[in-house]
Amino acid sequence: MPGMAGSTATPDNSNVTRWVWRVVLVLVAALLHVLQDVPYDGDSAYHMAVARLMTEHGFLHAFPWTPFSWLAQHYADKELLFHVLLMPVAHLPLSLGAKLAGTVATGAVLLSIHAVVDGEKAERAGLWTLLALLASPAFVFRVSLLRPHLLAISLALWLTWLLARRRLRWVLLVSALYPLSYVAWHSALIIAVLVELARLICRQRPEWRTLAAVTGGLLTGLLIHPNFPEILTFFWVQNYEILVNTAWAGRAGFDLGPEFSAFDPLTLVLQFAIPLTLLGTGIWRGWQQRTVVEVAFTIIAAAFILITIRTERFIEYAAPFSITAAALWWRHTPLPQLPSLAGVVAMVLHAVIIPSYPLQQLQRRPDAFPPAMQAAVGGLIPAGSQVFTCSWQFTGEMMFALPDRRFMVALDPVLFFYKDPTRYERWFNVVRQPPPGVGAIIREEFGASYVLCETWPDWQPLLTALDAEPGVTPLLRTPLWNVYRVVP
Repeated sequence: MPGMAGSTATPDNSNVTRWVWRVVLVLVAALLHVLQDVPYDGDSAYHMAVARLMTEHGFLHAFPWTPFSWLAQHYADKELLFHVLLMPVAHLPLSLGAKLAGTVATGAVLLSIHAVVDGEKAERAGLWTLLALLASPAFVFRVSLLRPHLLAISLALWLTWLLARRRLRWVLLVSALYPLSYVAWHSALIIAVLVELARLICRQRPEWRTLAAVTGGLLTGLLIHPNFPEILTFFWVQNYEILVNTAWAGRAGFDLGPEFSAFDPLTLVLQFAIPLTLLGTGIWRGWQQRTVVEVAFTIIAAAFILITIRTERFIEYAAPFSITAAALWWRHTPLPQLPSLAGVVAMVLHAVIIPSYPLQQLQRRPDAFPPAMQAAVGGLIPAGSQVFTCSWQFTGEMMFALPDRRFMVALDPVLFFYKDPTRYERWFNVVRQPPPGVGAIIREEFGASYVLCETWPDWQPLLTALDAEPGVTPLLRTPLWNVYRVVP
């Protein structure tokens, strides 16, 4: 990235200090992933599996491994560059590959925060960056997941700064990366509009060339995407059908996971108490010296906070933008000990009020397919088989552990519904209230020869029905998995 303009450097911004903090931040990122025996998030395994498929088949234009998903015939890789990042480690064991790739992706987020704060010559840039983690425990959790949003956070931080500084060539490049990296590429245009609003607040004339650069970059990224024009349709499916029309609408019959829900009021206060306190006092002290950079980060932080009130997953943007904006405001009238004192307060809140919430969560996920289990299930279900599954949450781990098999749906059940609503409803009901002859239904209506289902209370009616049905053969029972053969 281009050099950043600012005031005269202080000792805290020396080259030695800068590089020491960069190393520290990468080590912190590594620690967050080393704490996870296996990736906490099941989607991480899916992304690793896709990266492995790309090493074997090149850019994908169909996804026959989940034939009941809309992506089977209309595949569009909404996270193409993220999967490219994973390709060098895709053939490693899942735990090791995820740790290596996660260190890079999480490290990029922390280094991006540090680069903006340090480049704008705010004091104690390293402490401010750590404060982004310490002040919002949910952000620690989100930034520790091996997910594509890590690239999107880095892109959003850089794009905001580049727009504020009118670095048009770099704006064009970063904007072109958006459609290749994340499905919500329209956020680049929203960021550009908010930066120009910041310019107005600072009594400057809006810069139409920045909007043109963002638009041109987005169009370039879309046109060179190997899945154009399907990527445009997937944009609509992901942002409207899944987020707005299903998650936010509370549509029944879909389990999308907790990240689409809202924080309870107390948790919301705890997540934003320190960032908003620092940001508010910084604005109060530095308003008279305001520049476009800090006003832009503040407006965008406010926008993400409003969305986070509705959906907790947007803390991944709200927290780093809030702390970055606070650091930029405090550079005008610095209070030398404030970042250190705030860090202590944040650690106390983290350790007492929210006791190790993110770290405990990251260590809780068991290995769904340890080597012995992977070998056992892989020996029972031959390559090429269609497998009937009870849910979608473990599909990524299934794909990674059992390559060359076909499963029901990955990523999101809405993609199943979007392709075939009638068959989706049939699947949804069969696994919860199995009718008589469920084995024949699985075999004839879904073309599956095998069932691989978690030992969960929700699926017990189906497991009981399969156990009692003539012609269905139980092959494996473990505390987590049940395998049946339904070949006539």
